[in-house]
Amino acid sequence: MKKTVKERIIKLIIWVFRIKYSFLKPKVIHFIHQGVPYYSQWESPELVSKLVERKIRAEDDPKWKNSGAKNKLEYLNWSWSGCGMACFKMALEYFTGQKVPLVVLGKQCLVYGGYQMNQQAFNRGDYLHSLPGLFYKPFIRFIRHEYGLTGRVSRFLTVEQIAYEISRKNLVIVSVSADIADQQNYSGSKGGHLILVNGYDLPKKQLIFHNPSGKNTKNQQLARINFQDFIRYFDNKGMVIFDPA
Repeated sequence: MKKTVKERIIKLIIWVFRIKYSFLKPKVIHFIHQGVPYYSQWESPELVSKLVERKIRAEDDPKWKNSGAKNKLEYLNWSWSGCGMACFKMALEYFTGQKVPLVVLGKQCLVYGGYQMNQQAFNRGDYLHSLPGLFYKPFIRFIRHEYGLTGRVSRFLTVEQIAYEISRKNLVIVSVSADIADQQNYSGSKGGHLILVNGYDLPKKQLIFHNPSGKNTKNQQLARINFQDFIRYFDNKGMVIFDPA
């Protein structure tokens, strides 16, 4: 019963936010941030399908050193937990021109509390438990203090709000199910994986995004998804990174 009441409250809050942002119309009906680079959370995007399907190991990625990891064990842990840092790596280069390796970003964010490492799990290569998730508020402090970028955590983010923020030339990192990379096999889960939304198309009712764990070029960069399909994967949480211009 408590869960049902909680779900109703969340739906009510989301409904209120949708009303609020329905009055804040994007200035244009179609907008894409041109030139946002694409980075996978693994250094070899062409191997992602084999990696996520466990056909090869992260340690076998021939480009692992490009991540800034000091060894393969460090790369193993950070690559599997690196969707948030991959999203920020893309946004950082787009907004500032700075190219920073993913593991370097992860370690910097760790200092601010953006990650809470389980050292024992890390040491044994248990990437499912070594770096459990990105903490949003410390992440916002990290990007401000280290790179001079500002952002905002949104606990009840809506599709309307995402489009509005992008129309203002901001970028939005959103929490979705990793199943978004393979929409034919949806498990019913929401959240747990981060993608970078960098465009929208109102006439087609689509969002456009870069997915750090996309399995192929079609669903890695400038992937498209209908609003209603997106809502299936989306847990209404995310972060807006503001255009510094």
